[in-house]
Amino acid sequence: MNQLKGILDLRYFGSIVREDNDSASDADVLCIVQNKKNIDLEILETKLDQSIIRNRPIDFSIYSYTRIKQMFQEGHLFAWHIFKESKPATLQLDFIKSLGSPAQYSSARNDIHKLLEIALDCNSSINDPDCSTTYEAGLLYVACRNIGISASWHSDNGLNFSREAPYSLRINKEPFNVPLKKEAYNKLCAARHSMARGYKPPKLDKEEIANSANIVLQWGSSLLKILEERA
Repeated sequence: MNQLKGILDLRYFGSIVREDNDSASDADVLCIVQNKKNIDLEILETKLDQSIIRNRPIDFSIYSYTRIKQMFQEGHLFAWHIFKESKPATLQLDFIKSLGSPAQYSSARNDIHKLLEIALDCNSSINDPDCSTTYEAGLLYVACRNIGISASWHSDNGLNFSREAPYSLRINKEPFNVPLKKEAYNKLCAARHSMARGYKPPKLDKEEIANSANIVLQWGSSLLKILEERA
């Protein structure tokens, strides 16, 4: 019996492919299927190379082949992530190779605008006495990181899908990194990992998160203005 029936591609992506993973990293695995029904994750795990996974938590991203094909045609940022930073878990399954290069990523400005709205919501919610500081800090991390990733399409340094993307930008030959201290950024990242993976949350107070949110908002807004001027 073919245990991988209906599976078109199974591949690693993210930090385990870039080899910049650390103790907090999980193992990102993409599975492309004909039909999302009846996918057995336990069977998929047996097909993965443990020398690559190394007992990390496995984060499966399961997509239909029609959706992945559409994302390549639209130039979706995730399509570029897979195109640039993935490798097949087995040579028997390599659907991505048949798709060629994705279309140009043209929605960076729109994506950054949406991410700034998330950061603004975090800045507003932090004043709510019932808010979760860990949750808001985690959302702020995602907004900051993804602003950096989206903007990296226009960076002199090229695309960067790592968590260090906000610190890797060069626009018009000038550094345009987020002016947020790495210690503060790492706390936001730890908050995200706490929410997503059950790790111990970092010590954060509302003022600290609000200050970080203001920095991200000012940086992201300035970055968006530059990209709109270049359009």
